[in-house]
Amino acid sequence: MTAPSIGDRLDRRYVLRREHARGGMCTVYEAVHQYTGRRVALKLLNRDYSTHAEARERLLREGYALGQITHPYVIQVLDAGLAAGDVPFVATEFLEGRSLEGLITARGRLSLEDSLRVGAEVSAGLAACHGCGVLHRDVKPGNVMVVPSPFGDEAVKVLDFGVARAPARTMTDPKLTRLDSLLGTPEYMAPEQLLGEEDLDARADLYALGVLLYECLTGRVPFEGNYQQVLVQQATGALKPVRVVRPEVPPAVDAVLTRLLQRDRTARYQDAAEVFQALLDTGLAGTPTRLLASQEPESAPRRKHRRAPYVTPVRLVGASRVVDARSEDISEGGLLVLSPEPFTENETIQVRLALPTTGELTQVTAVVRWVRPRPGVARGCALGLEFTSTPQPMRDAMGEYLAIMGRSSSLLP
Repeated sequence: MTAPSIGDRLDRRYVLRREHARGGMCTVYEAVHQYTGRRVALKLLNRDYSTHAEARERLLREGYALGQITHPYVIQVLDAGLAAGDVPFVATEFLEGRSLEGLITARGRLSLEDSLRVGAEVSAGLAACHGCGVLHRDVKPGNVMVVPSPFGDEAVKVLDFGVARAPARTMTDPKLTRLDSLLGTPEYMAPEQLLGEEDLDARADLYALGVLLYECLTGRVPFEGNYQQVLVQQATGALKPVRVVRPEVPPAVDAVLTRLLQRDRTARYQDAAEVFQALLDTGLAGTPTRLLASQEPESAPRRKHRRAPYVTPVRLVGASRVVDARSEDISEGGLLVLSPEPFTENETIQVRLALPTTGELTQVTAVVRWVRPRPGVARGCALGLEFTSTPQPMRDAMGEYLAIMGRSSSLLP
């Protein structure tokens, strides 16, 4: 299979507009349904995995897993199947918002109320998943989006079910194992998951939810490192209570976190609905979230331009290295980027990205105005980039995009 190009039509109806996200096995494109005009997120296997039988089956199972779930806090699947040339695909709703990972990285940590609201909504979404027999197995801030809700506030969406375990589609549905052992983020994995135990259940997702909540509140994960390092710390290290890191956290919230993060799964909450109720019982989880209006750290200079969420792969070219990163938002003056490598404040770099509305690849010069490291993630950071000059086609595309976003949502501060 050759790599798809922007403008290609998949399954005779989905027109690819631009890359939206890129991973090791799959790339997600923003696409438009030719007949309805609806924007969708179209997930396709990367070329190296296009003939990999297990990867192909995993992608189709992701579509099947999502098809079992209907919930406002879980991303909605719209279509899945095999396009011409036997190309598997999954189409989901296209989300305009910001990743929880980006919010934590840029802001350092979230407020107590926002953290608990996010935790409550993720737990509600997981309860719906588990009720349908779907185990996510990769709950983490990178797989949670904060998006505007129809009611004027914000909501979270649990997404990326690429390693989820779902009920078999048929009696002869093959068991997938090999790719599972290669995927996952160790900091968010329960001890039984790190040990490779096969009888995982909902309590593994609840442990990951505990790590997610801990990171929302403190800006860092409880245990850091690779698979082996995290496993050793889980087995031998003492969990630092969240109130030690952030003293203003109430004892009731600390108790919820402590129970979620128990090594012994029988000592954790036994289902996500129980966690949801426990978070509501703190009395702090019902405040509407307002995370999208401001994402920069307090030390960042005040923005001069309108901005809007814009997630797309970005290539950063410095004096001595090239780094593949992703943007979180865009303005006529710059970008907010999540990068796996740090850059230096006031460093001048080249930025290559796909333009909104047109999908055209462009390169522009920018200056790094601020840097915020992400604790617990090796060298990961958020960067505030200011464009030094922008060609007219880029200004036109960004102006059109910001105008569209301003008319259709409350995401422009």
